[in-house]
Amino acid sequence: MELFATVISGVLIFVLGQLLLKLVVEPLQELKKEIALTLDSLFFYKYKISSPNANLEKDIFEVSSILRKHSSNLEVKSSIIPFYNCWYKLRILPSKKNIKKATNKLIGISNSLSPNNNNNNGIENSFQVKEVKTLLRTSSKSSIIKSLIITIIILLSIYFLNSAINNAVKFYCDKNITTVRDSKK
Repeated sequence: MELFATVISGVLIFVLGQLLLKLVVEPLQELKKEIALTLDSLFFYKYKISSPNANLEKDIFEVSSILRKHSSNLEVKSSIIPFYNCWYKLRILPSKKNIKKATNKLIGISNSLSPNNNNNNGIENSFQVKEVKTLLRTSSKSSIIKSLIITIIILLSIYFLNSAINNAVKFYCDKNITTVRDSKK
């Protein structure tokens, strides 16, 4: 019976771990990855963003499309994370408000990249890029430490849950064995 209890509790822990992984951890990682890719694109295309001109029309169109894609990805990936406010309060993610502001600014930068635009948007775009970077950043040291603490808490929770399930299954099995023995007497 103890083997049965161990197997059942192991399966339950595996299922709970997979649910936690698929519903919480992976969406968090996807958003953090998208934030990093967005910041990378802003850095990589900085010269095209800060000095758009008609000679780079094809490149400007490409940069504009990339910024729009990052904007939509940030919006979508932030919307599927459960308990978003908890992650924000732990400084693991930027606030939803900051994500929304950043996505709006990315669209604004994208719109201003028209090579036919007579306005000199380069300086304004540079300020917008700087603001997007500020909006999407979280404190990296505290974020890593808090992520480690959360991971430890989750692992301890899984350990104690495993023990509780194991004890409950053992109790249930022992109770049924006792009932079967009593009925045979």
